[in-house]
Amino acid sequence: MSKPLQETTLKDDKNRFIIFPVKHNDIWDWYKKMESRFWTTHTDIADHKLEIKDQKLNTNEVHFLRNLMAFLAGSQNLSTQNITRKLNGDIPEANFCFDFQTVSENVHLASFSMLTRAFLNRPKTEERLFSEINPQLKIVENRIKKWTSSGSLAEALVASAALNAIFFPAALSSLLWLKKRKDLSGLNYYCELISRDKAYHRDLAINFYSEKIKKNISSEKIREIILETEKLIGDFLLESLPVNLIGMPVEHMEQYLKLLSDNLFEKLDCTNSIEETPAQTNKRLSLAEQRVGKFQQAGRKIDDDSDKISFRTDL
Repeated sequence: MSKPLQETTLKDDKNRFIIFPVKHNDIWDWYKKMESRFWTTHTDIADHKLEIKDQKLNTNEVHFLRNLMAFLAGSQNLSTQNITRKLNGDIPEANFCFDFQTVSENVHLASFSMLTRAFLNRPKTEERLFSEINPQLKIVENRIKKWTSSGSLAEALVASAALNAIFFPAALSSLLWLKKRKDLSGLNYYCELISRDKAYHRDLAINFYSEKIKKNISSEKIREIILETEKLIGDFLLESLPVNLIGMPVEHMEQYLKLLSDNLFEKLDCTNSIEETPAQTNKRLSLAEQRVGKFQQAGRKIDDDSDKISFRTDL
């Protein structure tokens, strides 16, 4: 069993064996929020119109979807194993949060796995599929282990925030270009729920980092993790499995990745070290506004109260 990452500021009374009375109400509120929105996978995927025979997708779109889902399943497993399960400390309320996040991520893994299967047309295709994406998953694994190798809880929290703020949202956003297809309602259903959870996990990591531990991590390290996360998913969606396979312009994904990274830099109170001229900044912001507008039209929103970027769902 891996040793949990700990920091002195997250330690509590070791003689405390029950959760009540709650001592850290703000952390407990995070747990109750996630608990109230918990969901599970549905076993009958046919009810959600995921079978390949019900879809009107071309060869490129099917190739993109099944490769993306397989990649997300593998990445989710690596993230849970190497980050989330190491976040527990001595505060019971915190353990409730991260234990529940682990359960949630297991549901995400099951969902991605189920969706991968739904887009396969032959049993042997699965083996070949994972063989093809294994090099990309090894890169993800090496990067995550690099971020957590120091044993610093602060670094692990920033890594968790980066994956949930940039990596998974960018990958799932590509599905919005197919959302108008009614026969993909099942795919949209799962991805909206997963995206909502990722927003909670992102904000939980940011809250813990900002409010509950000493910031024993340099701005350079934060920039490194954020920019490496952006490059990690960017290389996959722009080169290994380019989004233009589904008709999404590459430059739109590039701008969206930049927008997600900048948003996280701001939330972690860290500035990007790459200097831009005023003209470059204005051009980037203008393109970002256009990109957000397109996402909002497809069902995405930015919450006014918290500047969150998330899927809109009435569930």
